[in-house]
Amino acid sequence: MKKNLVCLVMAVVILLTMAPAIAVAEEVPTVTVMLSDNGRTWVPDTSNNAAIQENLGVKLDVTIVDKDTLTLSFASGDMADIITMPGLTFAEFVNTGYLLPLNDLLQTNGQQLLDCTTEFAWSLTTLGENIYAIPYENNNVKYFTYMRKDWLDKIGFDLESHDMVEGSADVYYITLDEYTEILDKFTHADPDGNGVDDTYGMSTCGKNTSDYFFMAIFGAFGGLMTQNYEIDGAVYPYEVTDEYRAALEYLNTQWEAGVIDPEIFIYEKDQAYANMMSGKSGTFVGWWSTAYELIRDDMWNLQPEAEWCTVEIVGPDGKVGMKDNGRVTSTISITSFCENPELAMDVLNYMSTDEGWWLTRYGVEGEHYTKDADGYPTRTEEGAALFQSMQLDSLYTLTNRIEEENFANSAPQGDVKLEVRRSMLVHQFLTEAPLYTDLFYGVPQTQEDMDYSVDVDNLIQKSAMQFVTGEVELNDDTWADYIKQWKSMGGAEILASYVKACNELKGTEYVAGI
Repeated sequence: MKKNLVCLVMAVVILLTMAPAIAVAEEVPTVTVMLSDNGRTWVPDTSNNAAIQENLGVKLDVTIVDKDTLTLSFASGDMADIITMPGLTFAEFVNTGYLLPLNDLLQTNGQQLLDCTTEFAWSLTTLGENIYAIPYENNNVKYFTYMRKDWLDKIGFDLESHDMVEGSADVYYITLDEYTEILDKFTHADPDGNGVDDTYGMSTCGKNTSDYFFMAIFGAFGGLMTQNYEIDGAVYPYEVTDEYRAALEYLNTQWEAGVIDPEIFIYEKDQAYANMMSGKSGTFVGWWSTAYELIRDDMWNLQPEAEWCTVEIVGPDGKVGMKDNGRVTSTISITSFCENPELAMDVLNYMSTDEGWWLTRYGVEGEHYTKDADGYPTRTEEGAALFQSMQLDSLYTLTNRIEEENFANSAPQGDVKLEVRRSMLVHQFLTEAPLYTDLFYGVPQTQEDMDYSVDVDNLIQKSAMQFVTGEVELNDDTWADYIKQWKSMGGAEILASYVKACNELKGTEYVAGI
């Protein structure tokens, strides 16, 4: 009996001794994360996400929200420990006091982030002397002018004899005069060989806004819609310049020649996509992946000979360029609601290490991808399925490894469709591609822009359509009337507000040019 009692006491002592240790082991800290919608779905128990959490020793409580919900969280004060925001919109919320300055945290807990982020990117997330956000860096080159290479061959246009963008294997320069000739033959020379007059030189594959589908033409005339440029210390929106007017006049001549799809201004995205898929047009401006997506979605079943190439159109004065999409496409901040900012920074720092980045972007090696002798990854069937379902890399905007990203994306592909995708993707890596950059890139949205931009933007889009189609003849009087309306609707106030904000932020002394 005494022996049994001794054993019982010892067992109780052992259990009591172990209890605190068991409790500590179960107390895994939680870090809450609110991601701006990146098209992904957060699944915490996929093996790569589980590995990330295990390696960090934390539970990640992740929600993915749209921009409006993110904005409302600032108004309500209901915020996660870590938040991401699109572009450089973080600057609009610094005055709330909800975004922690990160300078000291980066020095103590964020050395990896400091090492792998460019000084230029840090400059865009620094206001005054404080860093309020960690940049997610991407490639600036996102938009391209696509052409049907098989149609160029049929009309006898020798693209290979043209100069290419430096560093590129297949992005060619052509002149505006050559482009004009191509548009004519793509429309009238039966490039698809079906004996029917049913093609156009130019159409669109996406959103029905002039700044998008006429981007390459505007670039050939010295600028882009929605951007602002400095001339001798004065700043002008492109939409009020003589160069913009000249571009509209050129487009009107092409409209009159019948080489522009007459439905271009009214297409919904799905209809525009379907028309391009079926070979209604030979050129369009699109996102880097658009041409691949057409192939992916079985364009070859409808157009077996379809082959896309990319060009840059050089204007009469040697001007050329597409939109600079910006180096920083989103930012990461730690909020003042975070009880353990050091732990939050540890999480972010880990996500940009080699181990964290590969787990986030490609998953578990051997399960989701393999590497060849050169270190290039190939997704396994399981990894590809998880990636295509938008569940594998839901945390990718918490990483920042642009060089690693570009290396991995340049991996040759065995599948012919994926090789088309890769060839389009590597266009982004061009460092010498001609781009137009908005002078106000990185300047927070002004109140005047919020107040007047809807009416001003509507005027610009409506007038562009009217001038291009000839509904309104473009002459000195109608141009002057357009400028007058632009001013009266708030265009001048918007410009002045951005000039003032830019001067205050960057220490410049610009003046509004109009």
